[in-house]
Amino acid sequence: ICRYLAIKHEVDFDERDQQGRTAHDLAAQSHHYQVAAFLRGYKPRRNSASSSSSSDNDDHDERPLLPKFIQKLGGVKISGEPSPVSKANVLSGISVDLSHIRSMHLGQIRRLEGVIEGQEQNRVEMMKEMKEKQIKIERQRQEIEQLRTQIRLYRSQGRLPNKESTNSTNPLLSISPSAQFPSPRPRSGPGIRSIINCPNATRSSSSLSPITPIISNIRHPSPLY
Repeated sequence: ICRYLAIKHEVDFDERDQQGRTAHDLAAQSHHYQVAAFLRGYKPRRNSASSSSSSDNDDHDERPLLPKFIQKLGGVKISGEPSPVSKANVLSGISVDLSHIRSMHLGQIRRLEGVIEGQEQNRVEMMKEMKEKQIKIERQRQEIEQLRTQIRLYRSQGRLPNKESTNSTNPLLSISPSAQFPSPRPRSGPGIRSIINCPNATRSSSSLSPITPIISNIRHPSPLY
């Protein structure tokens, strides 16, 4: 408070009082009833050697003399003649300055509350999105678990081969490529061309192609066939 008031009223901190003390020295003494930024000097103490007696303490006032202000353009200046100022006037001036500081701090607090409220809304939206994503992930995990259970059930029933027996039970993997795809060999005996061209060839019911009744049915439609 003392530094604020001293800067506001342009008090010279290096200016010394009658006893050679500056405002810093007075503020360092931590007298709560003093405003060190406005002090220029103390009333000189009488009989400092016998200051322990109560009579000497009662004869003079040890409170410092506050300066008399002179209104000038550009701020408040301190006159050269110190004059006593009542404690109530000093405290009233301090209360006005403190009320100004308080209103300034309240404005900053309101702005900070607006910023915090916006951040809180963003945090709520982010939490909502995270919950939705967690629900989707949980649903997908349950679907995957159901599929795994269904696969285990099918394997136990023999509908699907096991992972270990897949390679051993597959006949195509145990047969060599030459056996899987054998090369064509010439047929022995009379060829198909000789059987077709032979006039004396007899056809039995077993040697007929399964397509023959369908073709004959198309050529000779009959409801009794």
